[in-house]
Amino acid sequence: MSNASGPQTPAGWFRDPGGTDQLRWWDGTAWTGHLAPAPAPTPQPVSQAPVTVPVMAAPTFTPTTTVVPTAQADPTERPYVPFQNSWGSTSGGTGPGEFARPLQWNTGGAWFLATSMLWSGIVATLIVVGYVLAFGVSQVTLLTATGTLTEIEAGTAVILLLLLLLGAMRDRSRLRQFGYLELTSPWWILLVAPLVYLIIRTIRVRRESGHGVAPLVFFLVSYVAVIVLGVVAAVAIPAFLATRGGFGNAAIDTANATSLASGITSGMDKNGGNYSVNCAPFAEPKTNPIDVTCTAVDIASKVSHTLEIEIDPGTGGGQPTVKLLSVTPPISQ
Repeated sequence: MSNASGPQTPAGWFRDPGGTDQLRWWDGTAWTGHLAPAPAPTPQPVSQAPVTVPVMAAPTFTPTTTVVPTAQADPTERPYVPFQNSWGSTSGGTGPGEFARPLQWNTGGAWFLATSMLWSGIVATLIVVGYVLAFGVSQVTLLTATGTLTEIEAGTAVILLLLLLLGAMRDRSRLRQFGYLELTSPWWILLVAPLVYLIIRTIRVRRESGHGVAPLVFFLVSYVAVIVLGVVAAVAIPAFLATRGGFGNAAIDTANATSLASGITSGMDKNGGNYSVNCAPFAEPKTNPIDVTCTAVDIASKVSHTLEIEIDPGTGGGQPTVKLLSVTPPISQ
């Protein structure tokens, strides 16, 4: 990176822009945390011109040379601040005792972390909706029963964590280019990502520039907003469906499927099997038989079997009968 008014400043020791009496090391691109004592002024011999003193008598004084100590010009008398376009001062000057502050604090990495609650929620929702649209509710239920969906969710969480880590590393790199001396380790992302990193970053950036609170505030507001929206949706959606007359029917259909799956599981267990059974929701038949599709997963081998079930309501108000039509692939006992 080069200075806006000239070529890149080479590495070296310069007067500390923080206003101390020491020197700070400039590595060619940014200030570092290394300090060194400033050199003490050294006396230089100065020749005094001959002085002739007139007297009434003849004697005269021989010109003498004396050594008068004088301070050597200190090249670090005024603090040198590379990249004046990205540094400022508490009082507008650059004299000793004034603290030069970075003027920039906004980075893409910081806002990537601040908006993580929003874009990660969108990604998770799209994944679930995509599976439902592609495979159907029954297949998603099967993935849940076999633990496959949990593994997919865990993999997605790892990918999101890696993205947050990259965002923190990018933010740290940009702050270093802006001239910040106190940088936040990106590994704080691993602890309650990305809240802890944003808190430490805000404290250090504000200490040097007086700004930088916005990303943390935005993250906290979005975090609370997502929780509130989740609670409202959990209460409002079922109430809305109930007023439309659809929620009650859906609940009954799901209860029918759960009851059928429980009965099939008990029957298979009596025959020496160990299966997890899930059935598609269905309405209880009134007059004509209906077909229901169920899925039985062998817990030991993870093999999935599709069961076609016929439910006949019977006549005269009798108990409905359940008949197994087919099993694909066949189950060997």
